[in-house]
Amino acid sequence: MVDQQFKVDALIDGLPDLRWIRTDVAPSALGWDVGLAVDAFINLPRSQGLKVAVGLYGNQADIKDGNDKWRQWCRDVLGRVEPTWVVADMETADAKFFGGGWQGFIDLWGPLIPELQAMGHKVMGPGTVRGVNTPGPEHFDRILGAIPFDAPSAHFYTARGRKDHLAWMKLAEEIAVKHGHTWGAVGETGEHGE
Repeated sequence: MVDQQFKVDALIDGLPDLRWIRTDVAPSALGWDVGLAVDAFINLPRSQGLKVAVGLYGNQADIKDGNDKWRQWCRDVLGRVEPTWVVADMETADAKFFGGGWQGFIDLWGPLIPELQAMGHKVMGPGTVRGVNTPGPEHFDRILGAIPFDAPSAHFYTARGRKDHLAWMKLAEEIAVKHGHTWGAVGETGEHGE
């Protein structure tokens, strides 16, 4: 699957590049095996000529021993691969995982993102969705004010309809521009989290 948000980066230079894929890795799903994450989910697709953006996920099983262990696993994985895009989605810290919400996202990702950028990676996030039980515009604003993303991202629910989507995208763009961003990414998701 080609993730639409990564076409944005390729199109900036006027050259559509459909070789981007997004692969999501979560430590508990991989038995905390750094080598498996790197070899199977990053290096294997790259060996086939694909460009891999790495989505780092965390759920209750991943963070039960604390955020530091999860962050160290992320450092270990990304320290073994060439610089690429890293996807830091709000979903990682959503209430359905560990009740972190938008502040949990800042607490979880805030210390890690500058380190990943120092390794040469670019980080996209937070993938904020405007929904009933999910963070909204004010949280998107707070997160962008606290974390230096290379590109902001916002998601919308298909089920909420075109009019709602366009209104949220316009508002998200205004917030991103306020924080100095000149481009960003949008994504689509289903009804989970509503």
